[in-house]
Amino acid sequence: MNQNLTDVAIFSPKVMTDLVEEIVILKEIAILEYVVTDLAVEITIQRRSRWKLTNQRMSQPPAVKDRSSQPKESRVGGGNRMKSDKISLSST
Repeated sequence: MNQNLTDVAIFSPKVMTDLVEEIVILKEIAILEYVVTDLAVEITIQRRSRWKLTNQRMSQPPAVKDRSSQPKESRVGGGNRMKSDKISLSST
């Protein structure tokens, strides 16, 4: 009783053509479903990563430089000079 369908019934060419067309259509639908699912997953991943970035930015206070640890003498062109650093202009 384990016989194939083709062993039991003989299909007309019209029926076979219709079956082949149906199979092709079903394959195309399956491929489209796969592509749509893949795109939906990609969109979901991008939305989640964007959402995480937005939440990280919102939860962190704005970055402020801590200038209290920098010595004031380190400023360019500033600072206290010692008297020995002065250049003496004496004519001989």
